[in-house]
Amino acid sequence: MQCGRPSPVQPALTVRAIPDVNRYAIIMGGPGAAAVADTVGEALAVA
Repeated sequence: MQCGRPSPVQPALTVRAIPDVNRYAIIMGGPGAAAVADTVGEALAVA
């Protein structure tokens, strides 16, 4: 599989930097959960 080309069998991935949030806190804390919710909402609005 080539890098940079979306795979037809895998969902798209959005990478965003969120200050003061690590890979554990992204879903366990308010700021991380809010960022995930915002990104999901944006994706659903486009779909």
